[in-house]
Amino acid sequence: MKRILSLLAFCLLPLFYQTALLAAILPNPAISEESCYEAADAAITLSPSGGTPPYSYVWDDGSTDEDRFGLAGGSYVVTVSDASGQTAIGSYEILASNISCCDCTITQGNQTYNIQPLLGDEDILTHYSYGNPAGASANTGLEEIGAMTLYLYEEKATGAIFLVIILDKPGNPQGGRAYVDFFCIPEDAVVTFSDDPGEWTAVFPTVNAHWRWAKCCTDGGILGNLSCDMTFDLYPDIRKGINEIDWVTGDINNPTRYTYADPNQKVRVLCGNTGFCCPDDFAVDVAVTNGSCQNAVGSIDVTPTRGTAPYTYQWAHGATTQNLSNMPAGTYTVTITDTELCTDVISATITAADNVPPTITCPTGVAGTYNSTPGQCGYLVSDTSFDATFSDNCIGGTLS
Repeated sequence: MKRILSLLAFCLLPLFYQTALLAAILPNPAISEESCYEAADAAITLSPSGGTPPYSYVWDDGSTDEDRFGLAGGSYVVTVSDASGQTAIGSYEILASNISCCDCTITQGNQTYNIQPLLGDEDILTHYSYGNPAGASANTGLEEIGAMTLYLYEEKATGAIFLVIILDKPGNPQGGRAYVDFFCIPEDAVVTFSDDPGEWTAVFPTVNAHWRWAKCCTDGGILGNLSCDMTFDLYPDIRKGINEIDWVTGDINNPTRYTYADPNQKVRVLCGNTGFCCPDDFAVDVAVTNGSCQNAVGSIDVTPTRGTAPYTYQWAHGATTQNLSNMPAGTYTVTITDTELCTDVISATITAADNVPPTITCPTGVAGTYNSTPGQCGYLVSDTSFDATFSDNCIGGTLS
């Protein structure tokens, strides 16, 4: 019996040895996934051990390299052989990325985030799903009450890129109203969808949008024919119903939301290396303090509300300050330049107003003389010559 068991153990030993050897030839490989959709930059690196080196490799696509680079999503099988002729087979799956390769950033103030378009299997209108199931509303599943939700969307089938804007979510009891100005949108862009007629005014690269919605609904729309090489700015003017700006990015099945708490501050979207955007104008707030005869000088205060700070100021008469003070009556012109060398030219006029009527004194001792309304003196003269007198807070003036 002992001899039979020993013989059996001796016969099974090569099987045990081969099983251990096969496992040792292929330890867990290192696999790096694709960085983004169809990037074809995944890798499989092998670190075989055991058996009898050296090893040889044959992959199912014919490659004989040990390590593989530049791989797309898919299945890969390799046969590893050692010097003694033993083999082991490894099969590996690289998952296709669901992240767009279009890298962008969004910035508001000092908050900057890296973003990508949401990569979707559906065409953009199917994704937006206006009116179904919630009527008069977008139905993307990304709507949020009290938020202006924005994101880029890339169709897998076509590679087309869109900007989606959704205001609010059905159920906000107050509804809302908002205006947004877009600058530097690509000139061949199009308004792909509008919730209601007349909400968009587009003379690309400038787009102006205004929305007004009830508590039952959302509002918004879609801009299409965008690209991964663009920079544009949007200037929100929220009047009601929106408390924050949410930008959605990442995997469409598990998206990330970045929130800007100020819904009325400029947001810049930068894709590629274009890097700058000049608005049509700086929407400058101008405050003029006029002079008077008592104080014949005034002031001009200018405050740009668009563009990218800091700004420089060049007045036509040579001053380089932002504001002017102690200036005589006249028209003043300033060229404002922002940090991206965008410019705007504005003019403002200071006047010296005379708001106090003159005082006129009629001569005395002349028959028929009488004082009338301020600034006038009436009298009858018969063979008598005399002059009335007047005084005024302003320099100059005549008596007739």
